[in-house]
Amino acid sequence: MKYLMDTCCFIWYIEEDSRLPAHIRKLIDISKNVFLSKATLWEIAIKQSIGKLDLNMSIFELYEKCIENNITVID
Repeated sequence: MKYLMDTCCFIWYIEEDSRLPAHIRKLIDISKNVFLSKATLWEIAIKQSIGKLDLNMSIFELYEKCIENNITVID
């Protein structure tokens, strides 16, 4: 199966937030087909820049987290 993460799911996954159900986290961890839209990263960057989202990571660090967690960023 292939999975496309939305913004909340991605943030909760990266931040290890308890709002992401454990079975979804496990599914992401074991899947080889997890995708994230480039638009999600744009959305996060925009919200960070206008103060609507406070993360402890830059957009570059988030992109690195994608690579580390085998999440493929797509156009």
